[in-house]
Amino acid sequence: MPLLASLLHTVRSLPVRALGIELFAALPLVLLLLFGLSLLPQQPLREHIAQASQNGYLENYPEYLGFREIDMYTECIGMGVATQMQPSLDSLAAMRHFGECQGLNAALGQGLQGQGSPYARYIHGYQLALKPLYTLFPLMEVRLFTALAGLFLLLLLYGTARLRVGEAYAAALGASFLFAGTLHVFLLGTHAPQFWVVLVGGIAAFLSRKATPALLFCGLGLADAFVSFLNMGSLSLGLPLLCFCLAAWADGRKAQDILASALVCCACWSVGLLWLWLAKWGFASLVLPPETGLLGNTVQGYTATGLWMILHALFNNLWNSLYWLWLPLFALLGYRFIKRGLRIPEGLWVLVLPALVPLLWMCLIPGQSGIKHASFVSIIVWPLLAALFMLLLALPRPTPRPRPCWRAWLGLPTGKAEQDSQPIIPEQAAKKA
Repeated sequence: MPLLASLLHTVRSLPVRALGIELFAALPLVLLLLFGLSLLPQQPLREHIAQASQNGYLENYPEYLGFREIDMYTECIGMGVATQMQPSLDSLAAMRHFGECQGLNAALGQGLQGQGSPYARYIHGYQLALKPLYTLFPLMEVRLFTALAGLFLLLLLYGTARLRVGEAYAAALGASFLFAGTLHVFLLGTHAPQFWVVLVGGIAAFLSRKATPALLFCGLGLADAFVSFLNMGSLSLGLPLLCFCLAAWADGRKAQDILASALVCCACWSVGLLWLWLAKWGFASLVLPPETGLLGNTVQGYTATGLWMILHALFNNLWNSLYWLWLPLFALLGYRFIKRGLRIPEGLWVLVLPALVPLLWMCLIPGQSGIKHASFVSIIVWPLLAALFMLLLALPRPTPRPRPCWRAWLGLPTGKAEQDSQPIIPEQAAKKA
């Protein structure tokens, strides 16, 4: 089988030594970054959080745009973690917090005294952005910075896509984000870092000229495990993989070669993600007492019931997003696709893999992906929408039909107008000339 042969060749060509170095080097680097964050001064951070509380910003789910809610619940937990970080193994393993916004407000009233509750399941690497920003700036300026940074990277992704695969596909990538995007990724310090990882991964995938960028996707898996906090599932795999497959198809590679490379990239991303997760859980289980509850209350979520959770969350979120716009749109395009018997250009079907991979990952580990939070689902389906747009853009146009005129309605010969309405074939035009 050509695909199996291509897959075996891709696996044999993997830089195994470099992958091993990347995986083992990530462990001390993560610990060093967390220790560095814990050494930042606490007083400016606490003052800015107290100011946000006094201004009434610390509410669990305040509405914006009149109908969508912003996830300050998670942001308040992140703020509480930032105030509790200490340069000790116990503190960095436990990552204690004061709960959602109500608990944080109560703790502020008591001078942030006490240890708080542990949240040891995640590494909380998003603090690499959240803690320095809240230490330097008040809440509204932090939102301005994260929004500008996210917008800059999004425009850079669009520009890179336009240079690499053309304006039409770049526009499809941008338009699909407008349908699937959410303001969480622009406004919140707990969400923005993972969004930045996704965008940087997509840019790097477009720029990469390697047949199989294994080191890139392994690094994206490590970065996702480091910064993720109940928000975007496996988007850091789906979108960069979509960009990689589209760029490889534009370069003229064979479909089986692209698919083989994409499958190996999926495996490398998964190895990086699981490596850092297991390292974190192993480290926490050694440092913390057994009654800490490392995995929280979501162990029952690690089953194949994730598919039902995805569908349930999608329908819950249907009327609070642009789903009501793009669902009828794709239904109409699909109907026209089937009615006219159009075919996908050769090889471009490889985009189906990155479109479905995030959903497959969440079916396996819904408890770790944040799929229970319905407001995050829209950003997770970004690769799926982008792939649909790109496939529809590449479809060949049907043969133009002659335009009806009044003579045709009366059954009279249409003469030269009928002849001119037929499609012109270059070879026939050359013979006539």
